Amino acid sequence: MAEDLIVHGAEEIVSRLISLAFDEIGLLVCVKRDARSLQASLNSIHATLQDAEEKQVKEKLIRVWLEELKQVAYEVEDVFDEIAYEQLRRSILINNKGCYYYISSSFITRFALRFQFAHQIKAINLRLADIDSRKTRFNLQPTDDQNNASSSNPAVAAAAGGGGIDRETTSFVDYSDVVGRKDDKGNIVRMLINQDITSVIAIYGLGGLGKTTLAQLAYNDDAVQKHFYLRVWICVSDNFNTTNLFTQILEQIPDTTKPQSSTKQVLENALKEQLKGKKFLLVLDDVWTEQQEKWEDFAPPLKNSGATGSKIIVTCRSHDVALTVRARAEDMYQLKGSSDDECWNIIQRRAFCAGGLMTCSRLEEIGREI
Repeated sequence: MAEDLIVHGAEEIVSRLISLAFDEIGLLVCVKRDARSLQASLNSIHATLQDAEEKQVKEKLIRVWLEELKQVAYEVEDVFDEIAYEQLRRSILINNKGCYYYISSSFITRFALRFQFAHQIKAINLRLADIDSRKTRFNLQPTDDQNNASSSNPAVAAAAGGGGIDRETTSFVDYSDVVGRKDDKGNIVRMLINQDITSVIAIYGLGGLGKTTLAQLAYNDDAVQKHFYLRVWICVSDNFNTTNLFTQILEQIPDTTKPQSSTKQVLENALKEQLKGKKFLLVLDDVWTEQQEKWEDFAPPLKNSGATGSKIIVTCRSHDVALTVRARAEDMYQLKGSSDDECWNIIQRRAFCAGGLMTCSRLEEIGREI
């Protein structure tokens, strides 16, 4: 019977929640500070969860503490889901009706929503702070694994005020899993091969729309492969460090001798030498930084070394990042949502096994409502 009372999965829930909080933290400015406090509490609790889940077998109070933590974690997840929905609704309104319409319409409703989110997060913060303080009574200790995870997992580091989530991507694309985006791909390919100038192309839009997939489709296009002498794919996330980026680029250039020193100047000189006179395509996937000085420290050596017509593709969620990387207005590509038919296609692929839709006519009606 005792085993039936064991609380499972608290560590996994909190870890996932830390990542979710980082994704949605900037959606509404009014909750940003409180959301960071929430993250800090989650991170502090997360470090001791392995010890708590082991000790709960013998200590009932720790089981109660873990169960309470899980309930609060579910509530936090619900709040961030609501914030994400509001952000998506706002984006659709702006795209369909225009920014002026959104600003001028339903001001009271939008203010009430922001106040509601702020109030909910403040209340949850108080509960989490109480849960965090109570863990000291149980003498819970951070494990070595958790300490290592905090330093190596950017999602956890983000909750402590560090960098963003390291969502590692590659240039590989599974064409069988791609729905739509044919027109978008054609537009990006034309921007890459029809403009005989060195420039930055920024693909921006909400998370989950398929910016990375679109960049992969263009990167692997036959015409693009023939057009560029050299292609390099780098996943950046929030860790925009010039020295690290130079190192990663050099590692992907064939027949490159590793520099004897890893200082920024040595790496920059080696990169200039490797790119000299070559038309290259560099993809920087998932860029977060809005610090102009970081981009100015990174980009000029590349743009001034490669042959005319070299391109840098930057994928990002924010229009401000697109401005930071100095993309021209005509080289800013806002990716928008898929059509209803494309969304229905995705639901069919994800939700139904072979023949599943045919066995119940009600399923299509429900799916199309979604």
